This record gives sequence, structure tokens and C-alpha cells, in this order.
Amino acid sequence: MNTSQLATVKAYMADGDILSLIKGSPGLETLKDCKDILLKATNAVLDENADVTGTFTYGPEIGDAEFRDELAMFLTQEYGDEVKSSHLMVTAGASQALHMITTVMFSKDSIVFVEEPTYFAASMMLSVDLQMKVIPVPCDADGINVEELDHLLTKYRPAHQRPTESKRPFWAFVYTVPVYNNPTGRCYSPSRCRSLVEVARKHEILLVAEDVYNLIHFG
Repeated sequence: MNTSQLATVKAYMADGDILSLIKGSPGLETLKDCKDILLKATNAVLDENADVTGTFTYGPEIGDAEFRDELAMFLTQEYGDEVKSSHLMVTAGASQALHMITTVMFSKDSIVFVEEPTYFAASMMLSVDLQMKVIPVPCDADGINVEELDHLLTKYRPAHQRPTESKRPFWAFVYTVPVYNNPTGRCYSPSRCRSLVEVARKHEILLVAEDVYNLIHFG
């Protein structure tokens, strides 16, 4: 797309004639509704707390307990499988969660396998900011090629691994966006997901899924 075409598209977007899927963010109409929701939520918190000092200071490191309980019930219903609040941690988005996982459980020069292509911001964070060794893995219509991943894991697996009781028990991890992948838009098939988990267990690595769109369906 050339500059003039892009300008035309942006003009249509400004008029509301085009629904942009360029960014993973709510539409303008949805954002307008957020104003009233946030006002009601804020007023409710201030009305319910005579002492609001706790409201304006740091909260629990893993997130508000009541919120995590509600989120666990919601996810249990949506996923059709039990989700415990003790297994949940609230972060400021998926990027912060990915950064936290990699810096706590891995170190500089650690190996991470990614889809080819993968989300550009994650790729930059892993390869440039955290200086990890990023290995691309080919994909097909169903997701990452598990046979090729299996081959690469065998190739790069170190001869001497960390003991399992180490604070960093995994020698590598796979970063994937399995649902409405960025940038391809593909969704992993159930069989591909199962195969990916099997390969990860076989090679004793961590799977990190940026699964932010799992509960969003079009149509």
C-alpha cells in the first residue's frame, strides 16, 4: 500500500466508514461506553470505603483477591475447565507478563523458539531488549510446525541441563500467539495444540501463549 492509498484509508477510518483491525484495541463506540462504567466503578469504591487510604496506595503484588476470584469463576465457565484464583496474576497487559516471565525464569542468551512470522513487539523485546537467542520455527495453516520444532529442540538442547529444583528449571521456551495470531490471523487447531504440548513436555521446556483473544469470536 502506497502513501496515497494509506491516506485514503485513514480518511475513511476517520469518517467511521471502515472498522480498523490494525490494532488490538477496542472500537471508538466501545470506548465511549467505558466512561460511564469507570465513573460508576470509581464512585462505588469510594462510597464503600470510609477509609480510602488503601485505595490510593500499592495493592497486592499478584492483584486484588476479589478480582482474581471473580476472574477465576469467569474463566472456569468460559474454558469449561477449573481455573483457580491462586494460579492467576494480574499484569499491565500481555507484554509486561512476557517480560516478567522471561526475566524471572530465564537469562540473557537463553533460547526462545517463536513462530515465523511472530509478533514484532515481542520479537524486539526478546532479541534486542533481553538479548535472548530467538529461533524462528516455520508454520502452516494450523499453527507452528511441531515436527520442525521437535527437530530444533533436539538440535539446541544442551548436554547438561539445570537441575529441576533450580529457580530456572526450563532451558528454553516457546512463545506463541495461538488464537487470532499476530500478524497472520491464524488459529491453532485443537490437534495442533495437543501436539505442541506433547513436544514441550518431551523436551521439558516452557510454553508461553499470548492468548489474549481466546474469548473473542467474530460471527
